[in-house]
Amino acid sequence: MLTVAFALSALGTAIVADRVRIPELRYVVGAIGLLVAARLAWDPSIVGGDPGRRLIVNWLLWGYGVPALAFFLASRVMQRHRRDRVVRFVESLSIVFAALLGFFEIRHTLQGGDLFAPTSDHLETGLIATESLAFGLLMVRADRRQPDPVYRIASLVFGAISFAVSFFGLALFANPLLSEEPVLGGPLFNSLLAAYLLPAVLAGVLAVVARPVRPRWYVLGAGALALSLHLLYTVLEIRRLFQGPVVAWSLPTGQGEQWSYSLALLAIGVMLLTIGILRNSRMARLVSVAYMVAAVLKVFILDLANLEGVMRALSFIGLGLVLVAIGVAYQKLLARRQALSTGPAV
Repeated sequence: MLTVAFALSALGTAIVADRVRIPELRYVVGAIGLLVAARLAWDPSIVGGDPGRRLIVNWLLWGYGVPALAFFLASRVMQRHRRDRVVRFVESLSIVFAALLGFFEIRHTLQGGDLFAPTSDHLETGLIATESLAFGLLMVRADRRQPDPVYRIASLVFGAISFAVSFFGLALFANPLLSEEPVLGGPLFNSLLAAYLLPAVLAGVLAVVARPVRPRWYVLGAGALALSLHLLYTVLEIRRLFQGPVVAWSLPTGQGEQWSYSLALLAIGVMLLTIGILRNSRMARLVSVAYMVAAVLKVFILDLANLEGVMRALSFIGLGLVLVAIGVAYQKLLARRQALSTGPAV
């Protein structure tokens, strides 16, 4: 309650400073923010004990949501006159409280109210990665609208968090292939959608939105993250269809499943290539090349060794036909570009 009271008093002080034109009160708002930041650093669990069993509408919404809203409104009020370090600091506090609210609400929902449960599954890990990517995307959009160090640094921080969570969590420790944890839900609509596909889509959107305002390595990193998570989703979803809820790596892989991986990689590559040609998107064409390379390596390294008879023939025939079609498509694309560049004959 004291933390919430401090946050509300910061908002009240900012409103008074704006109405009576006392600039010194801005520094009082900053001092109150320092007190709350010290409290948060000392113990991030603002809501001690049991936050309640209700989803979303519980004490977490009060302990983190009210300070997030109060500091955000305080920064907006003080920004009317000038955007100085105090405004940036107060706005940073609102971003931190909002991010912690999302994190603890995810934990509360999936862990039965236990915020400090010692375990975490792929669904929770994927939702945390999704939250980090969503905040990163929001910061990039804010930076495009109003360039500021707060948004720039926050986008980098949330990007780093999403990369760490995706690599160590979704790819390693919480990966159902390695952890032997069952996939929740049915064959198609299951926890893999929220854990892998949703953050993959957000990472792809982040790569597109961040291109004008973020460094090249940031954009390429977001694109690589989107591609990696989508590949993981494709592999896990196919394995879920063939193996059932448990998709552990130790389970035997049949020839139909092996062939399905090759077919899926080729189909996704062709689809992206078609989109890239129709919409003249270089990024879509480059991503399609990555899927095609993965399909070629899969066919020549794994299918050649593991498939037999008809399945092996189908893999090589399908790969050959797709590669020929890609060659023809690129020839037409290059011919069309050459015709446009030379123009009509006079």
